[in-house]
Amino acid sequence: MIFLGSFFTVLGQTEYPVTQPTQKVNESPWYGLGLSNSTFPGASGSAVQLAGYYGLLFKTGNGQFSLSQNGNVGIGVVNPNSPLHIKSSTNRIMALDFVIPSGTSYTWQSFLANSIEQWRIIGRNIDNANLEFFNKAGESKFSIMQNGNVGIGTNNPSATLEVKGDFRLGNGDNYNDLVFKTGTTISGNNGVFEISPKTMPGSGTAQQITYFRNASHSNGKTVHNVLVDGNVGIGTTNPDAKLAVNGTIHTKEVKVDLNGWSDFVFYDDYKLPTLEEVERHIKENGHLKDIPNAKEVEKNGILVGVMNAKLLQKIEELTIYTIQQEKRLNQQSSTINKLSKENESLKTVNKTLLEIKKRLKALEKQAKR
Repeated sequence: MIFLGSFFTVLGQTEYPVTQPTQKVNESPWYGLGLSNSTFPGASGSAVQLAGYYGLLFKTGNGQFSLSQNGNVGIGVVNPNSPLHIKSSTNRIMALDFVIPSGTSYTWQSFLANSIEQWRIIGRNIDNANLEFFNKAGESKFSIMQNGNVGIGTNNPSATLEVKGDFRLGNGDNYNDLVFKTGTTISGNNGVFEISPKTMPGSGTAQQITYFRNASHSNGKTVHNVLVDGNVGIGTTNPDAKLAVNGTIHTKEVKVDLNGWSDFVFYDDYKLPTLEEVERHIKENGHLKDIPNAKEVEKNGILVGVMNAKLLQKIEELTIYTIQQEKRLNQQSSTINKLSKENESLKTVNKTLLEIKKRLKALEKQAKR
């Protein structure tokens, strides 16, 4: 074994001076630091080798590099506790500069498990390139752009976070997660609330429809859907209006815009049907005029605004009928009062006539005497 330099260090031992390049220290080279081109204890092969039984420690000024007996490498640390242990007091601890080979546009760094490549980090031969992570099939799965945009499933994200594929928030529980689906159909037990598109035909072209739905529970619980396709359906997948709700609506207020109202009932030219006409229509049809019957309502439902206008029309007609009846009652009451007074006068006259008649009879009796 040949030793080089003026001093060498046996790790865990003291420094020994070497005054002659060919001087040996200890009988066993396991305790020395040497350069050899032959096989010796603690090393194998016949190549040029640097060996130390307890490990190697290199010092340059304040810096240090160590290689422990178990193969751990330390930079800035004497006793590395992992295959690569780096310790530094500077802000920039590590810089990796990979030179892209001539004739290629990128380089990659591989992560292997049992000597099988699992992931790659791709570096592009352009300024401001993305940081991309590829799987072992060579598919870009995660990327970070220089502007901060993050892409999952895409290497060109156009937003702060862009996900190509399904997106789940939660802990993997079918009934507690929020799921965004990118498939063409609702997938079933995929989360407590699911947003997914569905392609449906319409006017000869495909229409993208978005479903908002909760999970189908195994106990047969009803699934509530919200379908958005210009028309919005809640509890129905076939909305026939801007908002179709298959269920109960609980709200504090509903505003309905209408063209026209039922004030025409009070116009002078309105032809108010007589009560006899109303009675006849009810007997013949079983419902009021201009009001749908039960079968029509069951089949077609009602338009709230239109129905309220019709009901107001009937209320206003009833109001007119009531006013008319009030006028007739007042007139009848006046007539009755007048007749009552006349009756009292007639009673007084009749009483006077009876008195006169009684006196006449008495005078006739006196005359006969």
